[in-house]
Amino acid sequence: IPDDLARRYIKGLDHQSFEIDERLRRRVAFSVFNLLDLSRAPVKEIDLIFCQNVLIYFPRERRLEMLAGFASLLKPGGVMILGPGEVTQWSYPGLERVSNRQVLAYRRLDDPRPSLDSV
Repeated sequence: IPDDLARRYIKGLDHQSFEIDERLRRRVAFSVFNLLDLSRAPVKEIDLIFCQNVLIYFPRERRLEMLAGFASLLKPGGVMILGPGEVTQWSYPGLERVSNRQVLAYRRLDDPRPSLDSV
């Protein structure tokens, strides 16, 4: 975590643990939902999707369906980070690959997003 962000948002509790500032915690939403039924996801405008070492357990066709579902949940400017090797040669309308050899990531460019019903 960059020093300037750590000073603003992190309070050290002891040498092994820390706490995130309440102002930042209020802006973060965590939820549980079925990845195979993304149309029922409780959050529809997501800034960041971090999905690593999950898709590799599904057949390719199902992975593509799930990726399309994730992509439709991203808000404009939102980023989806995937594990290396989880998908190859994939693209989706309105997403651009983030130019970085160290991470497999996509950024939403446009709006409106396709409906999950069309996925």
